[in-house]
Amino acid sequence: MKREGTYPPFANVPVSEEDSSLVLLNPTAIGCLYKLRLYMWKENKYGILDDDDSLLAKICGITKQKFEKIKPNLNQ
Repeated sequence: MKREGTYPPFANVPVSEEDSSLVLLNPTAIGCLYKLRLYMWKENKYGILDDDDSLLAKICGITKQKFEKIKPNLNQ
């Protein structure tokens, strides 16, 4: 499969850190976390996201109200 665009060649996923942090999250928050990480990788954001809850909720595929409920857990 041919890749198009200028994506970084890989996405670093520290497995040892993932295991301990995912225990505290519900399935919606875990899905949102992965979608935001993939978005950052795709857009070359390198850990910097806009502080726009509407945009972040849209990336996650959930409503803004649901995102506002899980946002404190994602910030940790």
